Amino acid sequence: MNQALLGWVFGVLISVYIIGIWKNREVDWGHFVTLNIGGLVGTAIGLGIKKVIAESKKQN
Repeated sequence: MNQALLGWVFGVLISVYIIGIWKNREVDWGHFVTLNIGGLVGTAIGLGIKKVIAESKKQN
């Protein structure tokens, strides 16, 4: 899990940096934080759904 989280944060950092260069602006750290929080929330929701599906298959 730690490697996946580190990969996510590194990927977001690189993408925000590239977007800043592309738009000829400085790095938007608010966008960086927002993407990281959104990714963590999305991962938590996905893992929760996966857990519910696995438990429902066990009961049947």
